[in-house]
Amino acid sequence: MLLSTYLSASWEFAFLFSLLTVGFRSNCASSAESIPTPTPWPDQFNALLFTNHSLTGKLQLQMNDLWYDWPNRRTMNRVQYQLGDYLHDVEWNNGTSYYFTSGPTGTCTTRLFEVGVLPPEWLDGATYLGRTSADGFECHVYTKVDFIIYYEEVGTGRPVWWNFTDGTISYLTYFLFSYFASPLPLSPFMETIVLLH
Repeated sequence: MLLSTYLSASWEFAFLFSLLTVGFRSNCASSAESIPTPTPWPDQFNALLFTNHSLTGKLQLQMNDLWYDWPNRRTMNRVQYQLGDYLHDVEWNNGTSYYFTSGPTGTCTTRLFEVGVLPPEWLDGATYLGRTSADGFECHVYTKVDFIIYYEEVGTGRPVWWNFTDGTISYLTYFLFSYFASPLPLSPFMETIVLLH
């Protein structure tokens, strides 16, 4: 009788414990599922960015016309500093970047960076900071490697702000999810080829 009472009590405990465990696991799963993940970038896009360097001490504003081309492992920034000339920044996946200006006083320099072109899923593993309103856009906010705080529009996945830890803030004013890969007669990549010849 004592053994049957013990087994009955043990069975009841095991049953209740399994119910609690299943309930806890499903609760955890729904919590984990409710944390959004960053939207990967499209393979190609064009974006216009207004960038403010005031917090870095540079006191410079700039407009960036960014062309991202992951299939060809390249990006190009056409940068115009406040009241300045255009600076072209062509970046390749091997870490090589070319900076040049055109015209009679044109310049050209190269630099080597450890990081090449960011892949579309570069935000994988980012820490989710929550949801906020930024310049009228409802955004998910992420941070990655103490390098960037990334604001992404909730409904579309479009980037809205890039807030870098050095104080640089880039506001995206235009984002086209793709562009025609070939030919690119109006693309800065074609312009780059023309300017280099």
